[in-house]
Amino acid sequence: MSPDQLDRRLRWEACYNARDLGGYSTTDGSFTRWGAFVRADNLSRLTPAGQAALIEYGVRTVIDLRRAYELTIDRNPFAAPSEHMHAVTYLNLPLGLGADQEGIRAVQAAEQGDQASLSAIFRQVLDHYWRGIAGVMRAIVAAPPGAVLFHCHAGKDRTGMVAALLLALAGVPNATIAEDYALSQLCLQPLFDDWLNREPDPAKREASARMLGAVPETMFEILAYLDTQHGGAARYLRAAGLSDADLDQLRQRIRE
Repeated sequence: MSPDQLDRRLRWEACYNARDLGGYSTTDGSFTRWGAFVRADNLSRLTPAGQAALIEYGVRTVIDLRRAYELTIDRNPFAAPSEHMHAVTYLNLPLGLGADQEGIRAVQAAEQGDQASLSAIFRQVLDHYWRGIAGVMRAIVAAPPGAVLFHCHAGKDRTGMVAALLLALAGVPNATIAEDYALSQLCLQPLFDDWLNREPDPAKREASARMLGAVPETMFEILAYLDTQHGGAARYLRAAGLSDADLDQLRQRIRE
């Protein structure tokens, strides 16, 4: 990883995979804006000092992409009334995952087939959960001034998909988007090692390692699918119901 990528990590106490999406160059010579978007892992581990650091960094909107059952296991510190309630707006927008039977079957088939892979799952999410993805983007458009932080559990896949769409919409090259996705591997490796070391079955451990990983090839495959099947990020989001004005506002928010 380049020094620039390592520097973008936000070392908030007890948060593993938080980083700013600013400073990436675009194909037309611009850059993504620092302090506009933060991608992160589960915020439930944040200590009071970590929560204060998040607010001090300028985060004013937290979008939690996790499903309802996940919220009961790991509580988001910004979800309930607290001393931070006037500083940060909390939204739970789980992409609609698990909300329709067709989507559930498609994702389950991608998880269980002989060719099971993260990219296969990503493709089904893109195809079946466009309404939920569009809802996240609309929430970003409507967000008050300040940084928007979005996260799931590990901050790798659901978070990675939202980040990839935003970066692609901004005009960031695919290679950079894939490199950003792969940075999660470095950030989360201590957690991955702990989880994998608890699995005694070598075959299951190997399968889990494949699904836990965040390699550039996975994101390259997703971006290629997004381009060939959906015409790229802008056409995908437009087909999902976003207006040209919405897309312009997203670009203005993420680009310098």
